[in-house]
Amino acid sequence: MTASDAADASAPVIGPVAVTLAAGGNYTATANLDADGAPTANFYTNDTSAVDAGQSRLTVRHTAAAPAVDVLAGDAVVVENLSNPDEATLTTDAGTIAASVAATGTTDPVIGPADLTLAEGTATIVYAWGSLEDGNLALATQVIEGLHSDPAAVPGARAGPAQDNTVALEGFTARGSATVLAAGDGARTLEITVTNEQAQGYQEVWLIAPDLEQMYSLGVIGGGTSSLVIPDDVDLAAFPIVDVSDEPLDGDPVHSGVSVLRGTLDAAAG
Repeated sequence: MTASDAADASAPVIGPVAVTLAAGGNYTATANLDADGAPTANFYTNDTSAVDAGQSRLTVRHTAAAPAVDVLAGDAVVVENLSNPDEATLTTDAGTIAASVAATGTTDPVIGPADLTLAEGTATIVYAWGSLEDGNLALATQVIEGLHSDPAAVPGARAGPAQDNTVALEGFTARGSATVLAAGDGARTLEITVTNEQAQGYQEVWLIAPDLEQMYSLGVIGGGTSSLVIPDDVDLAAFPIVDVSDEPLDGDPVHSGVSVLRGTLDAAAG
């Protein structure tokens, strides 16, 4: 890599760097600063393997002139002691998190917090870059799509019989409604409204088969009205039940078995 006004590559700012590329591989090369602030290059291999239905893969890469950091989702530390140029990867429920970066062992952000949407069936790669000394630390994101797996592979949870309308299940008084909206290009979203939110953890929306064994997570919601994308390969005739579960913060992607609301979509919705 040379200066933008260089006549040739005889005096590179970075490199040359030799890399090995495998057929069918997916890679990212970065030009960034090392931990001491010197220009350098990094070469990463991206994981494009499938993720379970309802899940998303998150990778964090430290490419900033800064000491080791912790990465937080809300108030929870999800990556500890990450140093330049290392990376860390985890699989999590699809949804939106408030991401921030703090010096290792602290919770005072040096970057963020910033809302980060982790879509189902994708790999989101987040780069911490810039310079702590220069006060320009920032986040950059890269998203790899098309990593969906078969929704039938998600283990089911029994949480009571399905209802004809979206109603609260035993022990809850929440109310809600769910509507499938179709765009002109065929894209579908589920517009869901939940009132009197009662979840002890967080609320996750599922499409469930009539046997209550197979299910597909659409993502995490709060109270009020939310819109969730329905993937093109999901057949609503096969997954007509809308379920809102109460999920603990335990990192387990499977339905908790505790449902706050449940109802069945109209047969014409698909």
